[in-house]
Amino acid sequence: MKKSDMCILAGRNLSRSKGRTILTILGVVIGCCAIIITVSLGIAMSQNQRKMLEQMGDLTEITIYNYGSVSSDGRKLKLTQRELDQISQMPDVDAVSPLKTSSQFDFKVTSQKKKKYEIPSLSFKAMDVSLLSALKYELTQGAPPPVVKRIGKTIPVLVGEEFAYEFQDKTKKNHNMVSAYDTGFAYSGDMLPGGTGQGGSDAGRRKPPYIDIKKNRLYLTVSSTDKNGKEKIYRKELQIVGTLKANMNKGYETQAGIIMDIRALEDFERAAARALSAKQERNQGYTQAVVKVNDIKNVEEVQKAIKAMGFECSSMEEIRQSMEKEVRQRQKTFGGLGAISLLVAAMGIANTMLMSVNERKKEIGVMKVLGCEIKDILTMFLLEAGIIGLLGGVCGVGISYIISFIMNTMGSGGEEMGMEMIEGGRLAVSVIPAWLVVFALLFALGVGLLSGAYPSRKAVKISALEAMKSD
Repeated sequence: MKKSDMCILAGRNLSRSKGRTILTILGVVIGCCAIIITVSLGIAMSQNQRKMLEQMGDLTEITIYNYGSVSSDGRKLKLTQRELDQISQMPDVDAVSPLKTSSQFDFKVTSQKKKKYEIPSLSFKAMDVSLLSALKYELTQGAPPPVVKRIGKTIPVLVGEEFAYEFQDKTKKNHNMVSAYDTGFAYSGDMLPGGTGQGGSDAGRRKPPYIDIKKNRLYLTVSSTDKNGKEKIYRKELQIVGTLKANMNKGYETQAGIIMDIRALEDFERAAARALSAKQERNQGYTQAVVKVNDIKNVEEVQKAIKAMGFECSSMEEIRQSMEKEVRQRQKTFGGLGAISLLVAAMGIANTMLMSVNERKKEIGVMKVLGCEIKDILTMFLLEAGIIGLLGGVCGVGISYIISFIMNTMGSGGEEMGMEMIEGGRLAVSVIPAWLVVFALLFALGVGLLSGAYPSRKAVKISALEAMKSD
């Protein structure tokens, strides 16, 4: 018998009892929908959690800490350039840079304009500026500062997009407030220069900054008081060579602070210590460093290698793994519930096919008498069961997409996770990737074929003579 004839015959046989066939297919549809939707919820949850982690920091970065690290033999470790070079040679490491976010001095940025504007508490970061691109720092204008071992008349720096708005008027009583905005205005991150806050009120309109950082001379300033109570001041002019694109994953410095080369900072601190007669801190090595890994999959291995050197380190990998473990457990639970639904549907297919075999005994006998091969009879019944499973899977996929669309339109995937404020728009509640659709279709087809296996074997075992005698 030709395959095309078998398909036509199987379709006709299923159409004999349309109501029973439709109900059986409906069972597969429900089971298939249950699997797709429940698994898609877990996939969406995993993606939402990853987005949340990305808002908290770069998933491919490892931060090394050296606060009194001790080796396995009890030797006190120093995080020097030698160790950083060793780490940079590790497989899958793209870049390694020392970091410094604090100083023995309290830094201020002052302006020459009337000498009354300053940034009293400067947010800064010192690092190897030659690695800015490798560490995924972006500039909106200008170029990275040059690498210098000794600073000259100026210190080349990068500033954040909102740096100019950090200047405060020292003569005002409320100088601790952000002076770039009208009193009472709560800053919103989506506020554009000259725009208005939520509701469009003029009270939220941003004032122009006190300082034009392109025209006014700015100074990095430190001070100390001697025994006689006299204040000593040391300062160095800043040369703004570029503006950073704001990225809170990289730190507040990209928004309203400065980034400079770590060698320039060290030279400035030495000069300031001499000028202010301050005790210079002993070189204990770098206290922090950042490691950029080429792929999130390799973060764990690199982190283990760094810990084996004796240094403490952290990354978002530990949090990501624990969260993904929880998501996988939920997916197993969700998928198990869907599988139970499909198991019930499989029992329905088996029941339908057994009833079909009992009702068509005479037909089976006629086919055997006419010389139809056993494998053709077996194939025909398996084909009918497979068609039920496949049709149920196709309909289930279509309905699942509709349900997923409604869920994503009506709900927010971040509310129960406290993620509704994450940048980038509404989070998905349900995500159906292509592989899940293929899996669901193959699973539904497989369930249909397995469910039809026993009825098909029963059909081929029926005696032709006995089948001819049946009504």
